[in-house]
Amino acid sequence: MAPPAGTIRPGRYLAFFLMIVVVLYGLVFFTGDREPSPRLGIDLKGGTSVTLTARTPDGSEPTRESLNQARSIIGERVNGLGVNGAEVVLDGTQIVITVPGDEGEQAKTLGQTAKLGFRKVVAGPFDPAALANAGQGGQQGDGTAEPGKGSKDDDAKDDGKGDDNTGGGSAVAGAAQDDQDAEDKATDETKDDASQVDPGLPEETQKEITEARKLRQSKDLIAEGPQAQAALEKAIKSLDCGKGKQDPLRGNDDPTLPLVACDQDRASAGTRSAYLLGPVILDGQMIKDSTSSVNQDGIGHQVNIEFTNAGSSKWAKITSEMAQESAQRPQNDPARVSFVMDTEVVSAPSVTQAIAGNTRITGDFT
Repeated sequence: MAPPAGTIRPGRYLAFFLMIVVVLYGLVFFTGDREPSPRLGIDLKGGTSVTLTARTPDGSEPTRESLNQARSIIGERVNGLGVNGAEVVLDGTQIVITVPGDEGEQAKTLGQTAKLGFRKVVAGPFDPAALANAGQGGQQGDGTAEPGKGSKDDDAKDDGKGDDNTGGGSAVAGAAQDDQDAEDKATDETKDDASQVDPGLPEETQKEITEARKLRQSKDLIAEGPQAQAALEKAIKSLDCGKGKQDPLRGNDDPTLPLVACDQDRASAGTRSAYLLGPVILDGQMIKDSTSSVNQDGIGHQVNIEFTNAGSSKWAKITSEMAQESAQRPQNDPARVSFVMDTEVVSAPSVTQAIAGNTRITGDFT
């Protein structure tokens, strides 16, 4: 017998409700992290939230370009933690880092200023995988590796500004430690601090950094004699330049020592190259400002660098010495300087003339 008109069938509505729940749960499972239980947000599970406020040296408001660049750098550092669910977002002139769970202590150190340093190229670029497999890197008995030719597009150019300041001397691998500019008091005063690993980092991370420094920042890399060859082979075997790989030395390298490092991870690149670099010869504190723009010929980009007065004089001396070195080397193998950001080689242009004052860097980089 048919039910009276207006009778409610709760079973039908309950079945419809359960079907909706099953569909929603299926969507969460198959489009999420495929875990049977939902992941709680930071407000329920707990975690760490760090808010960084961007400020410029002159007190002016930071540009959107510089904010996005800062967010990108910090985002790469967060990815290096290997924590799922971490987020880095822009909120006005603030950068908010959110790390869920109990792994947020490292987030407190992520806001440190990106480390920029100029290092002379001792050898490279070369394929680290091929070098490790072959057990040789073209390094000769005098302790210097056979330099690579590099990109023809990479070039350091004078922008016509600043005072000329030339210096004599020639840089060679065996004397790379002499290029530390012992007269630079700021560098001398920070040598002891630079050799120390941040005690605030997790113990396992400290061990990884210490081990990486022993292999990839050994003084034997630029020493006279055959030990340089063995040191380079060990460093290369410990280095992973695979796309997307995180470097334990990222932002933690010692500026007073040589360095074996990968170049920047570019979306268009298949594998990353490696370089053997000398100690830092000029650091980011001597840069007053830097901007990027389209190259003058309309193809590619260029980075315009404005130095402080001290930085300008030092850069002129460095490029003068490197230009003299280039004049004594084969034309297709000039001396080169690398621009290293957080332990990655952003660009490694050749230097064939002294550059007085500010400079611009052109090449295949972003």
